[in-house]
Amino acid sequence: MRKIKSNIIIQEEIMYNIGLDIGTGSVGWCLTDENGYLLKVNRKGNNGNTYRNSAWGVRLFESADTAADCRIKRSTRRRYNRRRMRIIELRKIMSDMIMPVDPNFYARLDEAFLWNEDKSDKAKAPFLLFNDNGYDDVKYYTDYPTIYHLRKHLLEKEGRADARFIYLALHHMMKYRGHFLFEGQSFKAIDNIEDTFIELEHLVNVYVKEKEDTDNNSKNNALYQTIKNYLADNKVKNKDKKEDILDEEIEKLIEQRTEAKKNKNFQLADEIRQQLLDKGIVLEDTRQGVKWKRA
Repeated sequence: MRKIKSNIIIQEEIMYNIGLDIGTGSVGWCLTDENGYLLKVNRKGNNGNTYRNSAWGVRLFESADTAADCRIKRSTRRRYNRRRMRIIELRKIMSDMIMPVDPNFYARLDEAFLWNEDKSDKAKAPFLLFNDNGYDDVKYYTDYPTIYHLRKHLLEKEGRADARFIYLALHHMMKYRGHFLFEGQSFKAIDNIEDTFIELEHLVNVYVKEKEDTDNNSKNNALYQTIKNYLADNKVKNKDKKEDILDEEIEKLIEQRTEAKKNKNFQLADEIRQQLLDKGIVLEDTRQGVKWKRA
């Protein structure tokens, strides 16, 4: 025997059941009698009046994060902390080279997000990066429109470069570093790495539509010509290009199978059917001809 307390007015003592529906962002509840019927209770409102309502309700609250969400946030924090530590270490290494040239270089970078009125005296300057006589940010961005132009210049330049140029290039590389490795990828599976890079060069040449071809033999390469023809057709979408190549192969195999059946070479016809089936292609012989579909 239980009594309903709180602001619910009890008229008599009765047996009741409590049902709870507990979720990640809510808790639902209801009261029923011994027969499972929903109870009616009297509630006193804020204005002092009494109302008779069904004894059920729900309480909502902010859902907790799942383990996967917490793991993603934790990984993000680690990535940002490691990036910050890489930049700090880079500054320590480059400090002896940059301070004699531009003592306030780091201060300007640290306070770049502030209004000029809110910056310290060290960070106040007409330009953010360079304020030398005869060389400023306007000249810098004219010479190097993007950070990649600067990196290319440093790679090809002979002789000593400005320490600030080196810092900006290394800062970009360490902050936005990346890799081209994927889980399970291994270069041991490549039989001939030289041939792989030659083929990759051909693909790049086709993609950027270079007119000059340093390797005349590559024009006679069947794979090169096939990829070139499909990439040059702008009316065909990438998805359609993949399917068109595969469809063409299927049609050729079906023609070979049909020819084999005409020549009563049923063994070859069965082998071609099995070959297509292994690729997920199901053949159906009808009066109108051979139809196929993807499994």
